[in-house]
This record gives sequence, structure tokens and C-alpha cells, in this order.
Amino acid sequence: MARANHAAFASREPASGWALKHEPRRWQVAALDAWSKNFRGIISVVTGGGKTLFALQCMAEVIKVRPNCQFLIVVPTVALLDQWHAALTGELQIQEADVTALGGGVKRRKMGRVVLAVLNSARSVASTITKNGHWCLIVDECHRVASAKNRQVLGGSFIATLGLSATPERQYDSWFEDFVVPVLGPVIFRYSYDDALREGVISEFDLWNIRVPMTEEEEEAIQKINKSIARERQNLNKQGLLESPRLQRLLLLRSRRSQSAVSRIHATVELTNQSLGQRGIIFHEFTRSADRIVALLLQHGHRARVYHSGLGPPTRYENLRLYIAGQIDVLVTCRALDEGLDVPSTQFGIIAASTATLRQRIQRLGRVLRPAPNKSRALVMTLYALNSEAEHLREESERLRDLANVRWFEALPR
Repeated sequence: MARANHAAFASREPASGWALKHEPRRWQVAALDAWSKNFRGIISVVTGGGKTLFALQCMAEVIKVRPNCQFLIVVPTVALLDQWHAALTGELQIQEADVTALGGGVKRRKMGRVVLAVLNSARSVASTITKNGHWCLIVDECHRVASAKNRQVLGGSFIATLGLSATPERQYDSWFEDFVVPVLGPVIFRYSYDDALREGVISEFDLWNIRVPMTEEEEEAIQKINKSIARERQNLNKQGLLESPRLQRLLLLRSRRSQSAVSRIHATVELTNQSLGQRGIIFHEFTRSADRIVALLLQHGHRARVYHSGLGPPTRYENLRLYIAGQIDVLVTCRALDEGLDVPSTQFGIIAASTATLRQRIQRLGRVLRPAPNKSRALVMTLYALNSEAEHLREESERLRDLANVRWFEALPR
């Protein structure tokens, strides 16, 4: 894998062209100073903190010292591709003809000054297109490129590298340290929830954690899985082991059973009814449940649409456009918008079902915490059914006790 060739920055030439519309925030000035020392490194910034705009500032800095530099920007989703495209042409004022987008059904054409590529497309072109000329690699949500297939995007030749992520380190393997850091560089700057809240970069927020009941049939299924988990852990203890593939499968099965609890749908609708007319995003793990939630919300008079991978691109884009434009109030989604949605006017979020990963939790919180005019506080409501889910939320409450007002509730059975 290639490393950045900083010797290419030896000669300075007059800067020309791109100009940012907005002044940088204080943290962005400090982070840019750290990054521009070597034109290499990873920036860890809370979701909603302004990492896309920071990357544009880095691009402008590169152009000052290497006016002929080209840029490969890698993003994980089509939603982020669209957001970046708008930022490049709007905020950085790059000409449309200078931006080539790869992915999301866009047909490949002659490469422009900036190549903006969804990760799946970037894997196959990174090493080829960067063979000639000077290239800067920017990877948004850089924790995604650590896997065996995705790390192919790190194989090009680059004079500068930048990684962006709210949660760069990976929980269950060392691939970030083994494969990402050697190419993009180490984490050189961090900007936390505490920092962002103190400086008014994110809005103040409340967290409501709401236990939902399970049906008798659901409880029986969970208890059966719990007994299998207990037996597997006993067997592992005898062998001096902590984990096994079978244990992971059982834990995943229990999680999926919990996520599919029918009370999550009804509780979500009831909570949304209490926020009628406000703008909100609802997250679930299953597309069929998302569809059911939208159908019920429409019956209750909400202006709601769904956004998930089961929809065709035209419908998906139109529903997203309606939400961004304020023509609907509620958008129900699955994982498709965990990364890449920037609508500061969102007032509440309901996490109807989720995985146990800290990364997903941070990304979903970030969809709601962006500040906006007439938005004094944001509200994030999380539904849970299992004690293991409650434990994760208690740990989060402890971390955020000085930042958020955390309340606990219990939904009544229907």
C-alpha cells in the first residue's frame, strides 16, 4: 500500500481557483494546522461537527502548495456522495466539469480534477487513476476501508492523505491500526461531543430511554436463546475461552429477536404522535418494519416517507429530497442514512431498533444534534427490550451525564 509522498510539496507555486464561502470554526483552524504539518493524518470529529467542510479546507490548503494536485475522495454511501458533490460545487465553488462522480448509477466519464467515488466503485479504480500526476486521497468514514476488499482503495500513489470519522477505531479487530493508519496516518486531532456542545457546534440534547414490552411468544423465544447462550459460555469457561463462533451467532440471534419485537412499532408511532408537526428521523433495522411504521404514521395524519435499500433509486432520492426540503416531517429509515444525512432542522430522533455497536449509536445521534435556528434542544428517544441493551444505555448515560439530560421510561403493554 502506498504512503503519502510529502517531498512533492517542496516547491510552492501561486495559488489560484477554489475559495471557501465560510470562515472555518476554531477547531477546524487547529486541526488544519496539525494536518498541514505533514499533509497526512486522521481527524476524529463528532458527527455534525463539520468534518466535510474541514476536508474542503484541507483541499484548498493542498492547492496552495501544489496547484496541479488532483483529488480522490472516497465515501461509503450514495447519500454521502450526493452531499459531498453539493459541498464541492457549492461551498468550495469547484466547477461542475471538474468533478467526476463514480457510483450510485452514475456512468463513468473522463476523470476530472476531483474524483468522488462510492467505496464499492473506488476499490476498482484507485490504483489505476492515481498512477499519473499528483493525487490527494480523502476517505470519509475511514473506518470502513479497513476490511480486506475495501482496503484496495489505499493502494494508489498519493502525495497527501486525510481520513475522517467520528469513530475511527474498530471495536472487534485491529485492522484500523494494521492497514488504515500506515497509509492515511495516525489520528492527529479529536473533537468530542463535549467540545462541540461547549462551542455551540451541536445543539443541547435530551436522551429518553424507553423499555418496551415483549409478547409472551417473544419472551419464550428469548429465554430459549438465553439458555443456549448460558450453556455455550459454560463450555467456553471449561476450555478457558471467552468467545466462539457459536456464541456470536446466538448473541446475534437474540439481538435480532429483540429488534423485531412488535411493540417497538406501536411505541414508535405513539411517540411520534406526541411530536406531530415536528421534524424527525426514525431508525429501525428491518425494512418491513420501517414500511409498517410509515403506513401507521400516514393513518395518523403525519407527513411521512420511508428511505431504505428496498426502494428503487428514484423513489429513494425523491423521499430524501422531500424531507430535506421540509415538504414532509418524518423520514423512517434503516441503515441507509446512518451516515450521510445533514438536515439541521431535525428536532427529534427515535431509535426504534439498533445494533449494539457504539459506532452506529454515535452516527444516529449525530443525525439529530446539528444546531439550527429556533432549535433550542434536540430529543433522541431509544427503545430497548433486553437487559443487555439497557446496560449499554446505562454506560452511555454515564459518559454523557454532564452533557445531556437522560430520562428512563417504560412503555405500557397494548
